[in-house]
Amino acid sequence: MNGLAASKQLSLGQLFLNRNGRNQAITVLTEIKELMSKLQIKEGVVPGSFPIQKLGGGKGSLPLWIRHLVLILLGLKYFKIRTSMVQDLDHKRKTEIEFINGEVVSEAIKIGLPVPENERIVNEVLKIESEFPS
Repeated sequence: MNGLAASKQLSLGQLFLNRNGRNQAITVLTEIKELMSKLQIKEGVVPGSFPIQKLGGGKGSLPLWIRHLVLILLGLKYFKIRTSMVQDLDHKRKTEIEFINGEVVSEAIKIGLPVPENERIVNEVLKIESEFPS
């Protein structure tokens, strides 16, 4: 969600309390879930976090309305939180977008899996960064 929030330069509350933001978040997670499945990567869930396998669409996911509810609750809980990438952009610093969503795109290209939302995020963040003074 770090990259998605950065691409929009929004706090998590602003992102998740917006239906379009939640839909984009679910799409990003679904793309990552599909990539993990194709690469046979098992998810390790950090205590206190929510598994991609449940929030992303497809097999094993929660019903859509519950996924939206989870994101709304996260948006309320972390309403003012501006992720590290958003803070980097706020301060006109380069982000780690290429090492997070960019890695998703890179690995997906290798196996021919389309990940258009992750590509859009990377391109948008890189565009913002390109406008920084040198």
